[in-house]
Order: sequence, then structure tokens, then C-alpha cells
Amino acid sequence: MKLVSLSLLLSLCSALCGKAEVVYFKNGDRLTGQWLRIQDGKVVLKSEAVGEVEISLDHVKTFASTGEAVLMMNDGSLVEGRLTLQPSGNWQVVSAAGKRNVASGAIEAVYPATTLRKNGFERKPKIWEAWKGKGALGYSLVRGDQNAKTLSVDFNAARRIPALPQLKERARTNYFLNLIFANTEDSQGVRISANSFTTGIRQDFIFSKKNFWFLLAQADHSQLQSLNLRQTYGAGVGRDLLHRKTFDLQALGGMTFVNEHFAGQVIRKSGEGLIGEKLKWQLTRWLSLDHALSFYPNLTDGGRFRIESTSTLSTKITDNFSFNTTYTDHYLSQPLPGHQKNELILTTGVGMTF
Repeated sequence: MKLVSLSLLLSLCSALCGKAEVVYFKNGDRLTGQWLRIQDGKVVLKSEAVGEVEISLDHVKTFASTGEAVLMMNDGSLVEGRLTLQPSGNWQVVSAAGKRNVASGAIEAVYPATTLRKNGFERKPKIWEAWKGKGALGYSLVRGDQNAKTLSVDFNAARRIPALPQLKERARTNYFLNLIFANTEDSQGVRISANSFTTGIRQDFIFSKKNFWFLLAQADHSQLQSLNLRQTYGAGVGRDLLHRKTFDLQALGGMTFVNEHFAGQVIRKSGEGLIGEKLKWQLTRWLSLDHALSFYPNLTDGGRFRIESTSTLSTKITDNFSFNTTYTDHYLSQPLPGHQKNELILTTGVGMTF
């Protein structure tokens, strides 16, 4: 029988790996493995032989954790102790304080206590913890009738709370930094610089399965557009339109306040709308695409608007390193006299994930 064969494989793996749990089925069969979590009416076990196995609790007669478990309740509280599934379908938790019966419908998820402690879940993560992201560095050098050098730095990071797989997010933070240092000097000693930077942070507060509201702050500098500094502050709402294993798509809408300082003491202060989208697509195992587009219609001057678009194509080299190509387009409908509307930047470099 296939189920028996699977049970033997799991049992063998568990004997080799140490502690294990046994799931006893109502039909008399059983499976042995290392349990990862209990969620959505399923217990998830892992075996090096067959990987993860999801088992519906409707088919389970008994299950007990060998170590401490933490029940994450729907009201946000935590219950810790040894866990046992009762015939009624509810759970019994045994701790130093005694026995406690918990209804299965009151539980959001259950994790081994060691897993939660490893991820720092029993306390509020510090500001530098629970981040994931990637950075890229590129450099080019030309020597001849003209001397030119370009350095590009690209950094993106995200932080989700709680930082555990399969758990519903309560909040997430997105941070990005893009730097371009470009300098050219001709044989007459005339030097031209085209430096720019963009950095920003967006804090999302998730209030339903797909919807969230956000706060954002961003700073921009561009010598090509004679922009000394642009400060953008805003708020709005967003929606996770699609969330798949290899494809994520978000839509954003909101309002912003913008303070721009251009060369020549030109200052613009205005209110803008915000319509945007953010896409992450894992095209193949080795190739991924990240794209973000933001449209800012000016609400205090109907004749002006700006568009920001960034696309990064990453080719995986190893688990931690990749080769990245990034295309950025900054568009101003009414730039300063003598300047182009578009600022186009194409950079390549080696990326690293962390």
C-alpha cells in the first residue's frame, strides 16, 4: 500500500534525524516525521525522503507533539505547552500551569516553540531584524581621449511581520536605494557629472486578506534634471491583486505632498495623486523580473505630472549571487528650460541576496 510505504520512509528518516511525531489515522495507518506547523485544518510534516506532507485533520485519529508547541490564537494571544489532538477535534495543551482545552476554531496556526524562538517571534523584532532583500553593485571605467567612470548601487529590502511562512501578515516594510555616480572628463579638462540618487520607504498596515493602507516617504536628486532635492510624503491604500508562488502583483492609490528644489533657487510645492503598481515575477528557476510603476498627477497644477518606472531583470548565478540589469525612467511633463523630459538610466552589475 502506498500509504504504508510512505510511512516506512518517514519512520526511517525520523529515526536518523532524531525527534519525530507520529500521526495516527482513523483507518489504522500512521505517518512519522518532523512537524512544521498546523494551519487551515492540516498538519504539515517534513521528511528528507519525501519532503513536506500535508495531512487533513479530518483523517487524523490522534496526534501529539514531542516538544513544546505554541498556539497562535485568532485574538493575537499565544498559548504554549505540549499539544494533543482530542477525539472531538479540539486540542489539549499541557503546561506547568496545568491542562487547557482549546477549540480548533479559535486557532490561527500552531508552530513548534523552537521555530518561533529561532525567528524571534516571542518578542517584537528589533528594527534591524527580519529583513530580506538584495543589493547590486556595478562599475565601469573608460580611459582615452575621454576619461569616464560610473558606479551604480541598487538595494532593495523588505520586512514582514510576522516573519514566518504561511502566517497572515500584519505589517510589512519596503525600503529601496538607487545611486548613480557618473563622471566624464575630456582632453581639455572639462568635467561633466550626472549623479543621481533615489531612496524611499513604504510602511504597509494590512487590515484584510488582500487590502492594506500605507505611509511613504521618498527623496530624489538628479543632476541631469537640475533637481537638487525632491521630498515626497504620502499615504493611501493598496491591494494585493495576485499572489502566486511565482507571481505577485500589487496596486496602489493615494495622495502625496511634494517639495522640489531645483538649481537656480526654483522651488515647487504641490499636492499630487498617486497611482501605481508593483510586480514580482519568477520567470524561471534562474530568471526573475521586478517592476514598479508610479504615476503622479499634479492636483494643484493640472498641466503637470511625473512618472517613475523601474524594471530589474535578475539572472541567478548561485543561491546568493546574480547578474542584474536595471532600467529606470524618470519623466517630468514640465522640466526646467533646457532639460529633457525623460531621464533614462540603464545599469548592470552583480547582485547579492541576504
